Amino acid sequence: MKVKPLLITGSHRSGTTIMGEIFSKSKKLYLLYEPFNKDLGIKNINHWYPYQSKDYKKIVDSFLNMNFSLKERGISFIRKTFKSRKNIRYYLYKYFFKYFKKPIIKDPFLLFFSDYLNEKFNYNVIIMVRHPAAFCYSLKRLEWNFDFSNFIKQEKLIEEHLRDEVKLYEKNLSYYEKMALLWRSLYKVMLEKVDGKKGSDGIIIQKHEQFAKNMYESVKTISETFGIEFNSSMKKYIKKINNNKRLKVKKNKLHDFDRNPKKITDYWKKYISKKDLNIIRKYSEPISGKFYDEKSWE
Repeated sequence: MKVKPLLITGSHRSGTTIMGEIFSKSKKLYLLYEPFNKDLGIKNINHWYPYQSKDYKKIVDSFLNMNFSLKERGISFIRKTFKSRKNIRYYLYKYFFKYFKKPIIKDPFLLFFSDYLNEKFNYNVIIMVRHPAAFCYSLKRLEWNFDFSNFIKQEKLIEEHLRDEVKLYEKNLSYYEKMALLWRSLYKVMLEKVDGKKGSDGIIIQKHEQFAKNMYESVKTISETFGIEFNSSMKKYIKKINNNKRLKVKKNKLHDFDRNPKKITDYWKKYISKKDLNIIRKYSEPISGKFYDEKSWE
């Protein structure tokens, strides 16, 4: 089976980074890191989680054809490009690796383009889903917020998917209410865009918890489904991660791959009160119920 390009997406803080790192060990794939990140990616991305407007489709099409430029300019552009391994990778792929490797686009912010890349550009797609309580705790630990104007200003997104949610966006919500509503919005749109598709169609929805607890089998299954060799480098990397002993995250560290993945899936339960858990569940439903049962909230 010929290896296809790969999109790894899902909400931010859902495990897209480590999944991308694992598949980057394939000899036939090349990792491109968050080109549609509003702050750090390519030009003309003005919203977190751009939707399939006419303008954004043009930008996505251009990038996939390797016609792009990064946001920085002048001396700052040169300095930041060559200080950033991730930025350099864009140009290495554009001018060299594209001739004999397929891209892995690791980008949570392309979530709303999952079906578009799959259908128009023949991408295989992995969509990561993390428990809404774990998602909310992870954001709170990093002191990250979200401005719903990123959705409100995308009229097509609201009109086609988020008419009910937009009524809540401008209310005076608590932190957990807001982040749970964000989770619900992201996965509501995703489900409506990829409804009915499955692994054989090139789209796999992967729960973070199952992946973390059984990383070897999860990656093996995805690899077999997508015709990617599950090679020794991938297996060695997974073994290294699974051998980690530490549980507690280092303060304010964005990605901490030195923790034991099997033990951290329920780490949030030590820090979220029953009251806050009920709030998260209320604002993430009914979408969370499509992925997580009653027991997962205990």
